[in-house]
Amino acid sequence: MPSRRSPTIARTVNPNTHRAHASAIDRVIGLLGRDRPLVEVVDAETGQALAEL
Repeated sequence: MPSRRSPTIARTVNPNTHRAHASAIDRVIGLLGRDRPLVEVVDAETGQALAEL
């Protein structure tokens, strides 16, 4: 029987990696605006926020 789990949604096994990813996502959200709808964020802003990490 095929697995029901999508390979793109697989959980990170290593808790340190998971924590690092969560931290990076939180910092990007802080730079872009925590209450801002994602649909309003343009690609250039996302790239700039990632570059600032």
